[in-house]
Amino acid sequence: MRCLTVILTVLLLITATYSLCAPISKSCKHGKLQKKQTYNNYAVKIFRADPESLENIDYDVCIEILKGKAPVYSATGNNMFYLDGIYKNKDKNFDLPMGIDITGKGLHALVITEHTGGSHCCCFFHIFEIGKKFRFIQTIDATHTESPFFENLDNDPDLELKIYDWTFAYWKASFAQSPAPEVILKFNGTQYEIATNIMRRPPSETKELNALSEEIRSLPRWDNEHDPIPERLWEEMLNLIYSGNMDQAWLLFDSAWHEKVKGKKQFLEDFKNQLKSSPYWTEIEKENLKKNKNSEIWL
Repeated sequence: MRCLTVILTVLLLITATYSLCAPISKSCKHGKLQKKQTYNNYAVKIFRADPESLENIDYDVCIEILKGKAPVYSATGNNMFYLDGIYKNKDKNFDLPMGIDITGKGLHALVITEHTGGSHCCCFFHIFEIGKKFRFIQTIDATHTESPFFENLDNDPDLELKIYDWTFAYWKASFAQSPAPEVILKFNGTQYEIATNIMRRPPSETKELNALSEEIRSLPRWDNEHDPIPERLWEEMLNLIYSGNMDQAWLLFDSAWHEKVKGKKQFLEDFKNQLKSSPYWTEIEKENLKKNKNSEIWL
């Protein structure tokens, strides 16, 4: 996935024109205030440049964070910034309040979301610490994930961040049909990192795996002369791999592939190469190897 909240201000920066990690550069004197949120002595403001000023400046949006009256951060660009998230959902806390304690230990955060525009891509979540000290924590490249979702998923007091891995977007499928397995990120005291231990799930029962294999083999897509391989196949393989059950993913692939369709070996090779391009692959592989130390994990 992939956009701007002011509790964990997630700032989506997709182009090089934005540099949230950079020191204060420019003031927002050319812009008109569009949005503002405050927490204690902090304020975050979004300005849009006056049309008359555009010929004299190289941006049309400016973000500014102040502690008291002193600016502690600013960035400019030409994308869209959000302090309330791109989408609202009353059942999910996409629009977390500015200053929320994401760690359970008093680390209050600001999340700014920036979106580059377009049908799907791209979003970045930029997270700042706004307590006694101001600190840029991290930029999370969420690609097509347009709204962050923070939730307590374990027994610890901190909130985990749910996003999706879009490594397989447009891979042998349209975007709408592209599988995107869920990824859980956890704050490690410094920044967010993948939490494979929380993502881990018990292996499927043999009868459940066999039933899933039969369901996939019976899909009418296998009869398509030009595009016979159903996306459901690698969607379920990814679900197994990201939950720590890669050995079952290979069993499913082997049994679910329809014998009348050629290219089985090549497809699996292409799938593995695509999987290894995921930014989360190193930890995903490590989690699976814990369980499969002595097995041929790659067949």
